[in-house]
Amino acid sequence: MRVLEVCSLYSPHAGGVETMTQELNKRIYADGHEVVVLTKKWPDTLLGHEIINDVPVYRLLPANAQSDYEALARSTADLATVLAPDVIHTIGVRRPMPMIALMLGRRYQVPVLGTVVGSEVPDVYDTSNNWIWESGKENIKPSLLQFDVVNAVSRAIATNTIRVLPELETVDVLPVGIDSSAYDTIPPSEKYLAGSYIFSLRRLEYSKGVDLLIDAYASLIQEGISLDLVIAGEGPEEQTLRHQVEMLGITEKVHFLGKVALDNGIGLLKSAAMTVVPSRSEGGGLINTEANAVGCPLIATDVGGIREYTSGDASFLIEPNSPNAIKKAIKQVLDDRNCTESKVLEGRRISRTLDWDIVYDRYKELYEGSVASYIPRDFVPWSSQSQRLNEIIAGTP
Repeated sequence: MRVLEVCSLYSPHAGGVETMTQELNKRIYADGHEVVVLTKKWPDTLLGHEIINDVPVYRLLPANAQSDYEALARSTADLATVLAPDVIHTIGVRRPMPMIALMLGRRYQVPVLGTVVGSEVPDVYDTSNNWIWESGKENIKPSLLQFDVVNAVSRAIATNTIRVLPELETVDVLPVGIDSSAYDTIPPSEKYLAGSYIFSLRRLEYSKGVDLLIDAYASLIQEGISLDLVIAGEGPEEQTLRHQVEMLGITEKVHFLGKVALDNGIGLLKSAAMTVVPSRSEGGGLINTEANAVGCPLIATDVGGIREYTSGDASFLIEPNSPNAIKKAIKQVLDDRNCTESKVLEGRRISRTLDWDIVYDRYKELYEGSVASYIPRDFVPWSSQSQRLNEIIAGTP
């Protein structure tokens, strides 16, 4: 079986979706199947084709204008002979990839599956990322409605998906996994003294709430806390967060690391006094499971799908949008060692239920079942543009 994974970003980018796709592809390949990745070429300095961990990766230039979309369709059609999948799996549904996946599925007459992973569908509790859906919904929505399967990585995301696509009626949940055995082999980081810092491993965007953590930490500094704050990740809010730290006068105590590889992130989690996940909204939040798996005390806001990747017995769950709640939880982690140790032990236990060795079987069953039950279908255009693009990709202009 050959699986074509379609995603907006892939390695060398680092993030939850990218990690999920790479880890899933390792299992597909190890299981004796072929896997190919089709993604966007952003930035345009990336190679159009390369092999990453035995997986062929093909990149297409992003599209905005009508002429860009036609060029994108031609580039996709040019790859027709090398892609040739038995099943197509779209991970993340940001434009224009769901539309490309659907058109390829109709060309090859194979099932097209879609997994919604987070901020690409609107969240009523945090509208900061709603522009992602709004900017592409004219093509994303009709594409998803023609997919053979649409699922989500958490019940929270499934609910958000049905809110904008009520025609689907139900959206199954298919969680993301972790590689516990690989994490066990990663040594604690020696970059900082073990137990000397609070750690944040987040994409630096508004929804992730790192600014709230910084405010809480600044208040703790005034009370004499000795721990440093280490922030790993990149994103559009980085300069704003750096300015916030500067204005609070705590630059010597806050360390921005930028993008870190997964191994380095796990090593830093192992050495941290705790990690804080202060999200305003969160589709799933695999970082919570990762922290649990390596025994790092976890503080997380009780929003979105976070409870599906940890629990109140395995973490300190707090209300969102509250630096004071973060501050109180940090002090509790430090002061109530018995409670902290109990949550760490429970976290290690429940994290094993999301190991890829368990989770992958569900993906495999989805692929094989979709292929076995597939009934060929025609592409149904929703605009003159979609008809034209499909003709190009189908090779029948």
